[in-house]
Amino acid sequence: MKDFIDIALRETEGENVKKILFDNKNSKLVSQKCNCSKCRKKNKEALASKSMVKAKLLHSQDCTCKFCKKRNKLSPKEEQEFFFDWLADIGKNFVSGNTDSQYKSTSGEEYGRKWRSNRPPGLPIWARKAGSRGSALGTVRKEAMKHGLGPTFVKAVEQMARTESGATFGLPANTFNANPPHLRPPGKRLITAWGTFQFNRDAWTSLIPGSQKNSYKSFKSKGDAGCGSDSGCVYPWDSTPEEEVSRPIKKYAQLFQEVKRLGGSDVDSAIGLRIWHISPIVLYEKYKKKGEQMGFKVAWNSLSSKMKSRIRSFLNGGGISLPYSSEVEWESDNEFWGSWYSN
Repeated sequence: MKDFIDIALRETEGENVKKILFDNKNSKLVSQKCNCSKCRKKNKEALASKSMVKAKLLHSQDCTCKFCKKRNKLSPKEEQEFFFDWLADIGKNFVSGNTDSQYKSTSGEEYGRKWRSNRPPGLPIWARKAGSRGSALGTVRKEAMKHGLGPTFVKAVEQMARTESGATFGLPANTFNANPPHLRPPGKRLITAWGTFQFNRDAWTSLIPGSQKNSYKSFKSKGDAGCGSDSGCVYPWDSTPEEEVSRPIKKYAQLFQEVKRLGGSDVDSAIGLRIWHISPIVLYEKYKKKGEQMGFKVAWNSLSSKMKSRIRSFLNGGGISLPYSSEVEWESDNEFWGSWYSN
C-alpha cells in the first residue's frame, strides 16, 4: 500500500495533511480522529513537518486503541478500498486531472495541439473533443490501481498515457485521417488512432465483445470501410471517457499478468506492455516466447539497441528501474500516435 500512497501523493505534497496520515513502516491508514497518546504524538510531529510525504511517519501496528486495531486488520485490498473511500469523502481529486472523467477542451485546441480547432479528416462531428493535456491522468491512475497489480503496473500505465497522448482525453493522432480511400491523398493510409492510449479501430474493435458491436453508432460490417473483423468493427471515439481509459487498461492488465505467469518480474511485464504497444504481433510474441524459454533477461538482451533505448526511456520516464545493465543511452520517446497497428 505504501507504493500506492506514494503514487497518490506525488502531486499533492503539503495538501490535506490534517485529513489523513500514513504509516511509512506498516502502511496502515490512520485518521487524526484517533486520540490515543501514541497517535497524538505522531500526528503532532507529522503536522509540524507541513509535508504530506513526511507525514507518513505514524505509529506502528502495535497500537492497540480501538480505531487503530480496526485499521490494522485491513487486508492490502481493503486498505486500497479504504483509501479510495477517503478520497470520495473529502471530495478532492488526488492527482492532476479529473477522476470523474468530466473534462473541458482548451479553446483553440479542441482537437489537440496538432489539429487545434480543425476537426481531423474523417473524424465524425459527434466524436468527443480533446481535453487539456494531462486531463486523463487522474482517471488513468484510478483505473490502473483498481486491478491491484502493484505500483509498477500503475506507473507503466501512467507512462503509457503520457507517452501516447500526454495523458489527454479524446486526442486524435497527429497523422489522423479516417476518410475513405478516394478522399485521402495518394498513398495515405487509414489512420484512426485516437484517445488517451491511441488505440486505432482494429485495436479498439478487439476490446469489444462481438455480440455488442452492432449496437454502437460507429459500427461497420466486415468489408465496409476496410473492416476485416468477421463480427464488424467499432471506432475508439464511440466511447465514454471512462471506457476510453478503462478498456485499454483492462487489456494492459491481461498482458502484464501474462508475462508474470511465464516467470517474468513486474519490470519484465512493464517492458512487455511497451513492446506490445509498438509491435503486438511480431516483437511482443518473440519477447514472450524467449522469456518463457530462456528467461526474460535473455529476452531483454535479444532486443535491438534501438528498441532497448526506447524502452529504457519509457521506463525512466515512469520512474521504473530496469534491473538489467545496458550500455544503451536513453533517448526521447515522444510518440503521440499509435504505431503498433497499420491504422
